[in-house]
Amino acid sequence: MESQEKLDSRRALQSRRIKTATKNPDRVRERRESLINAAIAVFIEKGFHNATVRDIGRAANMTQGTIYNYVSSKDDILYMVCDRIVAEYNELSSTWFATGSSPSTTTRPAERSTPHMTPWDAFAPQCARSRR
Repeated sequence: MESQEKLDSRRALQSRRIKTATKNPDRVRERRESLINAAIAVFIEKGFHNATVRDIGRAANMTQGTIYNYVSSKDDILYMVCDRIVAEYNELSSTWFATGSSPSTTTRPAERSTPHMTPWDAFAPQCARSRR
């Protein structure tokens, strides 16, 4: 399996650059993780088009002004959510191929523990548009 550095560098090449007004990279990473987690919850609850940046901010315990220090738009947040989902899918796929296990044997316990739809189910159409 590839090292984390190789995966991170490949991901950086494939990712679009999202502008930030904050200079501290650790702080940016931390705040963006909070935004992604909050956005996933809000998008699942309300859908992307009905969710607002204010809704995401409330869920992440951030003001709108703070959010715009780390992203430029709700589309940037969607892109980060989609990027995470694709990265997690790729990681799972690599594991499946490396171990020779079937995706169905790997995902069934997860399916039983989460009766609601997954982030991938909720965002697949938006992610496809966002990554173009």
